[in-house]
Amino acid sequence: MIDYSTRRRFLRRSVECMAVAAASAPMAASAAPREETPKPIIIGALFPTVGALAIAGDESWRGVEMAYDIICGRGGPTVRLIQAEASDVKSATTAVSKLRSQGAAVILGTMSSTISFAATESAELAGIPYIELDAPADGITQRKFRTLLRIGPTSTDSAAAARDAVVKLLAPAWRLEPARLRVGVVFDVGASSGAFAAAVLDLFKASQIPVVLSIAYAQGRADLDEPVQRMRRASLDLVIHAGEPDGTILLSQAMALNRWRPRMLVGTGAGYTLTTVAAIIGRDFDRTMVIAPPNFARPGIKSASTTIADAYRARFAASPRGPASLTAYVGAFLAINAIRSGDVLAGLRKQTLPFGALANGFGVLFDSNGQNERSFVALQQWQGGMLVPIEPNQPGTVSPIFDYGPMDGTQPA
Repeated sequence: MIDYSTRRRFLRRSVECMAVAAASAPMAASAAPREETPKPIIIGALFPTVGALAIAGDESWRGVEMAYDIICGRGGPTVRLIQAEASDVKSATTAVSKLRSQGAAVILGTMSSTISFAATESAELAGIPYIELDAPADGITQRKFRTLLRIGPTSTDSAAAARDAVVKLLAPAWRLEPARLRVGVVFDVGASSGAFAAAVLDLFKASQIPVVLSIAYAQGRADLDEPVQRMRRASLDLVIHAGEPDGTILLSQAMALNRWRPRMLVGTGAGYTLTTVAAIIGRDFDRTMVIAPPNFARPGIKSASTTIADAYRARFAASPRGPASLTAYVGAFLAINAIRSGDVLAGLRKQTLPFGALANGFGVLFDSNGQNERSFVALQQWQGGMLVPIEPNQPGTVSPIFDYGPMDGTQPA
């Protein structure tokens, strides 16, 4: 289990930037009328700060911080960024109410679909624009809210990537028809994982890919030994797992305890993108395939994300822990630029950018529900302790490894 008790206290602070022109202007002559300092534009940021998603929430917050620092450093209207704690439904609704009382003009978030459902509903009732950066459940943007836009991809996008991984990569590599594969889907009952599981089960059924085992488990469960034993008895070729960091670690521990693993594990969710989780699991995490928004390009690969990764290292004295900060960065950059010029929702809705225009490869085009149709997920794989792309058209794509391998982390024969 991950110990989240050492959360850094900077998450609870507010940060401010003042316009360069205002800060550097000489004092006016005493005879001249004094101009009033404009009220700051307040931006709220809502992420988990404690619990199972604390590190993932911190990583998203860092992306927002970087976008804020870069934009505020260019001058312009006074902008103030405030982070509010949102680790469950109750704290999310309380945070929205608090940000409203502080005069927030827009709220950014949220990392968790469970939190996002509650926070976006509260923001809609309060009339506050809410820019969802990365919570993926499809239903978030299917409620016809007037104040909601989402920058990142959906659970259905991830499910389609899982289907494509089977049909275009794994089945051909194993010289099997997709209909002959024995597939298991394992997921926690949270909103993000549950939405992904529902979408993947529907898509696999339509594509005639058999799912011989589907297992849901409660968040906070002590172990996953019994589900792994069921997977072993079912002789699964492929396990698709949607889970938080704790669930990812528990699944790895259970497979090690039972000395069993499938030919391939495909994971999605915060548990599969963090270098923190990869370090805890160790070599056995290598070769795990991952469905997630694009990650930072690895060192040595030229990409638009490289400059952001360098800024991250300078800002936090550490390397990025996963793609969450990159996704949050591009979304926050769009939102903060839009609000500095006026109405954030109108400013974003009128934008049209092609795929590849943003640092992670996203474009911008919002549909009538407020969903960005030019966001996407990429199939990636942990190789040598790094999460790298394994499908074409991504910077630094490498060849995939098609067998999960033995439990000791060595390469399969």
